[in-house]
Amino acid sequence: MFKRANYAMLSLIKPSSNCRIMEEFQEEFQNNDMEYDNDDMTDTEDLSEGIDSCTLEPALTNGEEFVRCGRYQFKTAAYVDEDKNAFTFPRYIRREDAVIEDVITDSALPFLPAKSLVRFKTICKGWNEWISRPLFAHRQAYSFRGMSGLFSQLSNGDPSFISLNRMVYGIPKPPLKFLPESVQIISTCNGLLFCQGHDDDNAYYICNPATKDWKRLPKPSLYHVSGPAAVLAFEPSRCIGVEYFLVRAVDLVYQPVIQFEVYSSTEGFWKVSDSIYYYDKEILIHGSVGFYMKGITYWEISPGKALAFDLKEDLCGVQPLPSCSWPRGVLTEMHGELCYVRAYRQGNECKIDIYGDIDMKLKRTIHLNPPDAGESSWGFQALPCLNSELLIILVGKRIYSYHVKDQKLALINSAGNNDMRYLPYVNSLVSLSC
Repeated sequence: MFKRANYAMLSLIKPSSNCRIMEEFQEEFQNNDMEYDNDDMTDTEDLSEGIDSCTLEPALTNGEEFVRCGRYQFKTAAYVDEDKNAFTFPRYIRREDAVIEDVITDSALPFLPAKSLVRFKTICKGWNEWISRPLFAHRQAYSFRGMSGLFSQLSNGDPSFISLNRMVYGIPKPPLKFLPESVQIISTCNGLLFCQGHDDDNAYYICNPATKDWKRLPKPSLYHVSGPAAVLAFEPSRCIGVEYFLVRAVDLVYQPVIQFEVYSSTEGFWKVSDSIYYYDKEILIHGSVGFYMKGITYWEISPGKALAFDLKEDLCGVQPLPSCSWPRGVLTEMHGELCYVRAYRQGNECKIDIYGDIDMKLKRTIHLNPPDAGESSWGFQALPCLNSELLIILVGKRIYSYHVKDQKLALINSAGNNDMRYLPYVNSLVSLSC
């Protein structure tokens, strides 16, 4: 142990005169080394005491703390720490030249939404360069996961974006006009959108509406009769690069069979899965709003039942849902758990049921009384959401957010429609070219 300590201290030597002192010290060190090699000392506690009390003696020179070994001096402050004690590992290590701007750019900016970051580019040239870096976009996509709003769209209509906070979250207007054709939004995931073109070839696109970055996908091999039941799967990771998957559940013509086809951005082509789902009753798969969570895609296909496909294991199965789920409930993630949220009206009272666990049992019921609940003949509808503490509900034409922890109901939009398709969105800088 003492031998290692001396080797470590060699790197910190500050000779007081010339190289001859270094040579003398090395010779003295080698002699001491031989003496300790010949001893049978194995008690580390005794060795450490010998270093502290006998070999090394603290001293002050010109206001700086040194340790004296014979006639040589060693600076003990290898790190910046308040007590400058070489024998105590510092609680933290900080840069001596660090300023508040470095702290903000390194530790705060990656946790902000895209709209705020675009505005911060105008603060100075340095911030503009920093935020424009691909590595920063990667860090922001990994760090910022909060729900920013909803995309809403009627069939064959233009999409619109409903922000949860217009001052904080937003995208360039009008949405998705940077794509080569008008599109229908099919699925969203962590800042990316999967869209299908309205032209005759029904082209597939993956895009980021915040950065106007987009990519056209190759045509899939399986034929589908109507709109695709597809789910976009993208999980930002610490690894450099963007990898996403698109999973299609295809109802084969004249056969009670559903096959799965997966596109991988890494491989760049579609692959038909060996997993097949057989059903004996009519199901509704096309047009179903899919959901992705932790490597598994879900589609609600009938009352009390969701079709699940595991990307990693290449397996499909059935996830039970509440028997009363159809048709105004949504799958979501709450506190890392797959949950089902159902909103309905019972008399003059509006209720939200939250189901969870593997068997989807009722875990909580929330009682609400929106001011316009009695005006709606359509009752109450839960909309897709992402935040564990936030629920989105549609009451007539009004869209509300409900904070579960604070028990606060807030109006976010007054132009809702039961015929619209609503999809959650995260305001991310993720780039498809990483």
